[in-house]
Amino acid sequence: KALGIGPGDEVVVPSYSFIATANVVVHAGAVPVFADIEKNGINLDIESVQAAMSEKTRAILLVHQGGRPADIDSFRRLAESRGIVLIEDAACAIGSFYQGRPVGGHSDFVVFSFHPRKILTTGEGGAVAYNGSGQAPLYAALIQDAVRAFQRLRQSPAPDMTARLPAPPALESLRELDPELYAA
Repeated sequence: KALGIGPGDEVVVPSYSFIATANVVVHAGAVPVFADIEKNGINLDIESVQAAMSEKTRAILLVHQGGRPADIDSFRRLAESRGIVLIEDAACAIGSFYQGRPVGGHSDFVVFSFHPRKILTTGEGGAVAYNGSGQAPLYAALIQDAVRAFQRLRQSPAPDMTARLPAPPALESLRELDPELYAA
């Protein structure tokens, strides 16, 4: 929603992914459009994505399946040529590298998960990495969406199930992965 994606819009997602990939698109009021994965891989196939796109396409949600980095450069070029957003789902890719840089440092929007089955965990939760300098209104919208989501969780029938772990455990885990990159 913070990206202006909503009713009437389409987002291309992989057909091979956890249901949350498509659900987040539906939650924003948009329509997930499924594209196939590579013939000899597990990530989105660029030709299948191109075939799935329409004039209603507003974004590509690129999942790095099982921590294996997708071809970010090709998808970024495609997104830029169409004037749409590329969102990376790096839920399983913390610690993975693409072209010598950590996954998460190649696109304007990257989402991470700290679910207990992920490589880096704080018990639950996640993070959005945003590299959109000069776009303060968008950054503010991302924060507002996060606050509203947290407020809904706090009003749920079982508020004690909400994880309240502080950020320091996550930072310490990141420092173990790469002490120089995440130095104090």
